[in-house]
Parts: sequence; C-alpha cells; structure tokens
Amino acid sequence: MSRGPVAAPREAPTGASLPQTESGIRIQLIAIIAATALLALGAVAVWVKRRRDDPSACPYAQRVFLDLPRPFMRRQSLHHMLDLAPGERALEVGSGTGYYSLDVARQLAPDGRLDVLDLQQPMLDELMRRAAMAGTANVVAT
Repeated sequence: MSRGPVAAPREAPTGASLPQTESGIRIQLIAIIAATALLALGAVAVWVKRRRDDPSACPYAQRVFLDLPRPFMRRQSLHHMLDLAPGERALEVGSGTGYYSLDVARQLAPDGRLDVLDLQQPMLDELMRRAAMAGTANVVAT
C-alpha cells in the first residue's frame, strides 16, 4: 500500500544550531559555573579592598563574625603580649562583643578593672551580658 510520495528530509538552514551532544552541554555548564565563580570572586575582592580602604565599625547585625577564630592574634598570644598583672586597670577601645575582653578581665582579677569602650551601645550590652553570664564583675562599659 503506497501512501504517496515521501518527502525528502530537509537540511538545516545555514547558521541553525544542530542538536548538542551531552558533552557539549556539560562543557557549556562548566563554562557558566566558572564565569559565575570568577564574578563572585571579583565581587569579594572589591568588597575586601573597599573595607580596607575605608574601615568602619562592624554593624551590630553582623556581630556573629566578631566571634570567629582569629588565627593571627589568639587570646593566649594577647595574654603574653599585654603581660597584665592582677590589680591593674586597662582600657580596651573597640571591644565589640568582647572576643578578647573576658580573658583580659580574668587576667586583671580580682582587684583590677577593664574599661571597655565601643561606639555602639548594643555591642557593649552584649559584652556586659556575656560578662554577667561568665561571672566576671570587673568589666566596666563606657
């Protein structure tokens, strides 16, 4: 049973894309991911440069970053550098939430005093809350 003439397959017009292979799609996906990663890295580099050129106080909303470990200035290193004795009085400027403060206050105890100064009252409130929880009474916020 003949159904009539069979049409010849059409050729793709010039400039039209051919179906891509799975490896071609994979290569494009890798290129997109790499380009996105480079853009993100560039954005981070610009942000870091701007922070270094124009430093400002860490906003209270980002206080969680103040508690991250600081490998270049550990608490024990600061303890040895300051060489504070019990009974002395010290001032910490820009204390934030007190990453170093409570250790310094313990170093000054029992008769010493640590005065802490920060521009943001919420930072001082957080530091004083931590001092109260730790039972450290020789910290005075300004």
